[in-house]
Amino acid sequence: MDPDIQQNLDEAASVRYLAPEDFALSKNEGGSLRMTLKDDRSYLRIKTRRIFPFTYPTKYVSVRDLSDEEIGIISDLASLSPEYRRWIEDDIDMRYFTPRVKTIKTIKRRWGGFEWYVITDHGAKKVITKGVHDTMSEVQPGRYIITDVDGNRYELYSQKLDDASREILERLV
Repeated sequence: MDPDIQQNLDEAASVRYLAPEDFALSKNEGGSLRMTLKDDRSYLRIKTRRIFPFTYPTKYVSVRDLSDEEIGIISDLASLSPEYRRWIEDDIDMRYFTPRVKTIKTIKRRWGGFEWYVITDHGAKKVITKGVHDTMSEVQPGRYIITDVDGNRYELYSQKLDDASREILERLV
């Protein structure tokens, strides 16, 4: 194998786990998180992402710089101080804001996709999506994540819908 390709694969496979003693967090004036790695460097703004958002929402959190390069992974948010944990959970919540669909009023085929009129736990919403298979993923039996054309996500539990909403959904899927 080409040595450059092997080196790139080795680098891609390496993972840096961040223990609580490896870093310090602070908030800047705008509320963004700053991370300072002990004996290394500071990142003026970081982003956090769940690696397994549905199966392990508080474990395996990727910490990234503004270029979306991974700085490291926090194995479990429970290992952090309450303040750091709250800050990271707030950052994640902003990124993973996912209204829950409570009622489906209508789903109409439009412009090669679908126009949904729904009631969520955050109010009424018109949601524009592409085709069903590009839009809906069943993450657990009866639990769907719907992604609209702008990348916004909505959570839907089919068993929690009223009969009329469930019938509309069943016609779509």
